[in-house]
Amino acid sequence: MEIYVDHIGNLAVVECQGRIFRNDSAFHLRDAVMSQADSTGIILDLSQVYTMDDGILYMLVRLQRWAAEHNLELKLFNPTSFIRHSFDETGLSSEFKIAENLEDLLSLIARTTHLHHSHAA
Repeated sequence: MEIYVDHIGNLAVVECQGRIFRNDSAFHLRDAVMSQADSTGIILDLSQVYTMDDGILYMLVRLQRWAAEHNLELKLFNPTSFIRHSFDETGLSSEFKIAENLEDLLSLIARTTHLHHSHAA
């Protein structure tokens, strides 16, 4: 698995590509997300992840809760049909905030930019 991190203002975009299993790739993903604690929001782009094991789903739930505890909005962007099916099979779909399209992303960018400016004032 490969992970790329970009920033749009104070919004972090963590892009994942490949397969994620309970090994070093899982820890690499966790560390990449948690290292964005200074951001106002995090987008986890799963549109290029084609396989993951169930343990990763529970790690994603923990990351979602970690983000909430740190007043960060964490959204999953465009998870593949395999990942969506895994969410549904495990009953975890309701645990995640999912950005389905560019409009959802732009809305999050606008909110995180507003949050940053209101905290800076």
